[in-house]
Amino acid sequence: MSSKGAFGLWEQFKKTGNFSDSYYDKCIIDDLKKALSISGNFENSLKIISEEQFLKCFFDAISPLISMYTDILNFFERCGANSSNRNIEITIESDISGFVNFNASHFIHTNKVIKKIKQIMQKVKLTNDGVREFWRLPCEWECTTPPIISSKSFNKWYELYRNQSVMNPSVELDFLHIIGTSPIKTKLSNAYTFWKELCRHFDSLNINYRDDLRNYLLKKRKNDGGTKILLDETDYIIGTALGGLYYVAEFYDSFPTDLQNEVNNTLDKINSYVHDVSVTVISEHLEQFLRLPTWKQRHELYSVWVFTRLIANIPDKYISYNIKDNKLSFTFSRELILSKVVGLSRHFFQIS
Repeated sequence: MSSKGAFGLWEQFKKTGNFSDSYYDKCIIDDLKKALSISGNFENSLKIISEEQFLKCFFDAISPLISMYTDILNFFERCGANSSNRNIEITIESDISGFVNFNASHFIHTNKVIKKIKQIMQKVKLTNDGVREFWRLPCEWECTTPPIISSKSFNKWYELYRNQSVMNPSVELDFLHIIGTSPIKTKLSNAYTFWKELCRHFDSLNINYRDDLRNYLLKKRKNDGGTKILLDETDYIIGTALGGLYYVAEFYDSFPTDLQNEVNNTLDKINSYVHDVSVTVISEHLEQFLRLPTWKQRHELYSVWVFTRLIANIPDKYISYNIKDNKLSFTFSRELILSKVVGLSRHFFQIS
């Protein structure tokens, strides 16, 4: 796919993925608008947004549906199915094409495509060694109260983070604006990208309080040998790292030569964990995903997904599935899912 800008990518995805004004697709578009900070006309606003930013936010917006495919694949296993096309199929009623059959291989392939997209979108390789390089940046800014850094947005962020224990302060930082004329702009920008990925890592843990975080990380270290979880946040690594980046951005020109060399070497090591992401490759893989039958019939599969969640906590020994001719039929469309919930247990399985 040739470079078309964010607007061109959306036009292509909208066509390939059959996005509509349906309730389900509207939720995706609303999430995309929120992630891109769009409050006005959606498509006009896309014309000034970078392709890379759009692709990242687009994938995040459709990500909630990704767990659907894994859950349905697990449902196949509960029914005794495998990847063979000759095994159990789920038959669903499609508003577009009548009845559609899916077997486990459809969802195995879908999950492989999703995994590949995640891999090629991974701009930062987050490791303990990469994180610890941040400690090597100058941290004299911490020796004064308030911090010597003049950025109002940083000081506001740091006040919430350090003194009020807010793990992810909702403050718009001005770091990229500050480094606009820096002689090491590219290195600082890459380090900032690494820092943002570090923030997302801890945010994904869904831990709100620092004491809970410490206990959580210590438990994980015991379970995985300390190789996968970054314990440094219990020593305020996120705030210290950001402060170091701001300090270098603001005072680099006044550093003595030996300190400038040290900072450059440290940034080079941090930058080695950050790589360019190909917009063309990502967009091509997303196109492949949007062409899959499992995406085309996502609305109907959503009904199946709701069913799998309803029975998720019921032990297998209490369930027998009404499978006929190796098919488990879902004979209602997505519009009727709510009215059919009451009768699901009688229609699809029997509780002993």
